[in-house]
Amino acid sequence: MDYPPLPKPEPNRSCHLTIDGTYFKNNFCVLVYYDSQMKKRQYFRVVDQECWSNYMTDLEYLKQVGLNVVSITSDGQKGLIKAVRDVFPGVIHQRCIIHIQRMALIYLTRFPKTEAGVTLRYWVKKLHLIENHEQKYYWVAEFEGWCGKYDLFLKERSVSFFRTKMVHA
Repeated sequence: MDYPPLPKPEPNRSCHLTIDGTYFKNNFCVLVYYDSQMKKRQYFRVVDQECWSNYMTDLEYLKQVGLNVVSITSDGQKGLIKAVRDVFPGVIHQRCIIHIQRMALIYLTRFPKTEAGVTLRYWVKKLHLIENHEQKYYWVAEFEGWCGKYDLFLKERSVSFFRTKMVHA
């Protein structure tokens, strides 16, 4: 496979990186490092997979070329979390709101069967619309209200038929 030339990162004293890996049909992945303060892709690399060693290599390189990383936003991939801790200990690392929203919607399904699920899906679909602190506090208050309203529902546990049968056998 031919590899494209790698971009030369620009030093930044206050870099806020967004990191994500994208997989393609030909079984390769592109790791992208986007500087949200400079509004610039600082680096990317074609790899076979998202893993600690690939992230370590890239983060070490970005550190060497002068990126002072202040925060990182990512999908929460385990290898990336460990690499960030190893290369940039103490840096703020948060999960991307779009990835949180996407996973929540997968768990909730398109047509939740309970009132609690329908209501939560409504609020989860509004996550990406939050643009400022006021909207964030409003969303959090609504979520906390949802948690309070459905507290008993959230504490319910279902019992597996097979486990019950095995215990009583």
